[in-house]
Amino acid sequence: MNRQWTKRHKKQLRYGLIFILGVFGFRSAAQNLIVNGSMTCGVERSDTVAPGWYKYPNQPSDLNTPDINDSAGIAHCSPGWEWCCGTAVASPDGGTWQNVWDHENFAQTISGLTIGKIYYFRYYYASQGISNSVGLSPGQRAGEYASQPYPPNVTIIGATGYSNPSSGNLFEWNTYSGSLIATSDSIVIICSEGRFDGYIAYDGFYLGRNQPDNYLEVTSPDSVTLCFTGDARFSVQSADGVSYQWQSGFGYAWNNVSDGAGVSGSRTNTLSVSNVTDTLNEMQYRCRVTSSCCVALSAPALLLVPPLPKPTLKINVDVPDICGMTSIIINTDSFYRDYLWSDNSRNQNIRVTQPGTYWVQVTDSNNCSGKDSIQIYPCEKLVVPNAFTPNGDGINDLFKPSVYGTVVNYTLTIYNRWGQMIFISRDPGRGWDGTLSGVPQPEGTYVWDCEYKLLANKPDHKSGTVILLR
Repeated sequence: MNRQWTKRHKKQLRYGLIFILGVFGFRSAAQNLIVNGSMTCGVERSDTVAPGWYKYPNQPSDLNTPDINDSAGIAHCSPGWEWCCGTAVASPDGGTWQNVWDHENFAQTISGLTIGKIYYFRYYYASQGISNSVGLSPGQRAGEYASQPYPPNVTIIGATGYSNPSSGNLFEWNTYSGSLIATSDSIVIICSEGRFDGYIAYDGFYLGRNQPDNYLEVTSPDSVTLCFTGDARFSVQSADGVSYQWQSGFGYAWNNVSDGAGVSGSRTNTLSVSNVTDTLNEMQYRCRVTSSCCVALSAPALLLVPPLPKPTLKINVDVPDICGMTSIIINTDSFYRDYLWSDNSRNQNIRVTQPGTYWVQVTDSNNCSGKDSIQIYPCEKLVVPNAFTPNGDGINDLFKPSVYGTVVNYTLTIYNRWGQMIFISRDPGRGWDGTLSGVPQPEGTYVWDCEYKLLANKPDHKSGTVILLR
């Protein structure tokens, strides 16, 4: 690394930058952090760092620093490689720019910021491609290694709200602007390599408190959480927006979104995604807004499609019945946000003293709800009603014993007053509707007999009478 940029130079640059931030905003050319230069490929290696920038973190010593440091146009170009797919041009503000080669990072520290304040930024960027022209396979053309241009991957430590721009064309300068909120009194701007063999060029990371002229700002879309499925909607606002293009990705690679398959509004300020499934969980969406002067990207919004919570109910006894127990405690998982039990309790557990079905509805941190229930049995395993009314009103229309436990064998038989068998069932869920061969039977008393066996119990047998009322 060239040592000509001493601590004194960096200190002078930092003090000048702080002064500009507080007073002039974007209106001073001294805010441009990069030295002048243009793009050619006549020197194999150079090792010159622009003022105020340093390798971040400690890069390997064998990596060069391909900066454009004067009008001679020093640029890196290893033997067997050539510039691809275009001719480099000067940046919009007069050719003051710096390149980052594959696998290199550079950082600039800016101090004197106020925590919680909004700062506006603008810079130019372009993608510069090179390709290997030696040893190409048949049919392969020079430049194929550089077919996907990417903008600089800029990371800002000490601030929130910054998003990287989207890809552009090789050797084409783009203007990118936005705003960020300082979370520290100093920030570190890191520019790292692109995702192909070549340079990422950036120019003049302007930062100031005053909103500049010809500035494009776009609001951030709200993130959306859907419980298992549903429809999502993302929206941005930009006063000077001319065109919109929504993009999606998982934060490291972005693709333009197109209408179709439940997606609409991909080229408007509002994107709608219908019938979302969990395949889109953790997908991010952002909008690229273009105006007559600038291009800006919104901060990304996150789409969460978590599964519905599935609470597990547990009891403090081995067998779920009220036999010799004054009460049973029903408990569920502790990591949910809210609880609602069948008795309107909102605690993590409830204490019950009667048999019955008890349920809990839980709500997790995503505001999604799930439900589970448990049966607490009476001490008597077979509970039989003494009357029923098969009149079609939906209440007590069937005669059916309630069996508490896991049924292994079951036979229910019903006889009329003359001993005639008029109903038989081996299904605990099937009851008698008061008919014989479809003919309604008269009111009166009928005899029932039930043989059954529950899991882990001995076979049992009970009988009794039931009154049919109409």
